[in-house]
Amino acid sequence: MQFGVAALVVWLLLAVGGYLVLFHGRARKRPVLASVMTGASALIVLGATAVALSSPHRF
Repeated sequence: MQFGVAALVVWLLLAVGGYLVLFHGRARKRPVLASVMTGASALIVLGATAVALSSPHRF
């Protein structure tokens, strides 16, 4: 339970960070950085989903 909440908080921070970098960033490579942050957040969600579905404890 705590791992899932922590993963969601990290995902939220990466998603908001990607948005801020893309729309309010001043770096020349901001689309690349935003894409990397969005990709990392997607991997966190997919990984957390895989862990939750493979867990023998179902609630």
